[in-house]
Amino acid sequence: MDRDLRITLRTLHASDINAAAQITGDGRIQVWLGNRTLGVCDAAFFPLDESSRAADWLVERALKYFPRSDFAKVRRLLAACVATAGEKPM
Repeated sequence: MDRDLRITLRTLHASDINAAAQITGDGRIQVWLGNRTLGVCDAAFFPLDESSRAADWLVERALKYFPRSDFAKVRRLLAACVATAGEKPM
């Protein structure tokens, strides 16, 4: 199942991770994430039809930059729960 960019952004915001997405003038999606302390940590561009890939990138970077966040803790918990079922965590 493809990850939804809007839901990913809302989930990150709920964990006090600032993240945003915008469509650039040349038709790409720009995404970035950070927090109040660090500012912008990372940013990337994706083709417009690859919003789920942009969401995946945000998740990967959030786990890298904010491993102690509530987001990362919930992600690890979900991964542990579904590991026995052999499914990929959300």
